[in-house]
Amino acid sequence: MDKMHVVRADMFRKVISITKSHCKLGLTATLVREDECIIVLNFLIGPKLYEANWLNLVKGGFIANIQCAEVWCPMTKEFFAEYLEKDNSKRKHAIYAMNPNKFRACEFLIRFHEEQRHDKIIVFADNLFALVDFPFKGGNSIDIPEANVIIQISSHASSRRQEAQRLGRILRAKGRLQDRMAGGKEEYNAFFYSRS
Repeated sequence: MDKMHVVRADMFRKVISITKSHCKLGLTATLVREDECIIVLNFLIGPKLYEANWLNLVKGGFIANIQCAEVWCPMTKEFFAEYLEKDNSKRKHAIYAMNPNKFRACEFLIRFHEEQRHDKIIVFADNLFALVDFPFKGGNSIDIPEANVIIQISSHASSRRQEAQRLGRILRAKGRLQDRMAGGKEEYNAFFYSRS
């Protein structure tokens, strides 16, 4: 069974309990959960048998060599003043998410990666209204093999699993280590930006 990190869902649990088999094999790229249900996975499927070292996978060219960066975007004076005045947490969150400096940073990163590097970019947001100015909206299960840049907008509410799933969108192999060397220095061939 693939995507074992969600196996605790009632339907998966039901399928596992009624399926007759001599053994069960579970696969996942992200064995990360925010709750204590890893123990339930051990009961339903069994213990983890193998975990690959991601550094070895990068060196072997099986996954991309990714650079992760957190981009801090201070609020504009006007937005910060409005943010401080609001009592309602939903309104505060909306002001936080719509910070113009986040969009300026996003536009800069998109322009840089498109014009300078000719990269393929995915933009994620926890709030759809934050993506109104961008032409494409997608979820965790999209498959864009050529994509090598992810920009997250207002991602502070994302779970570790959701972030790992998003990161997985750009981890496809981009070539062997020897092919990625430039002047004896290894280059990154995928980029993950998370913005606060």
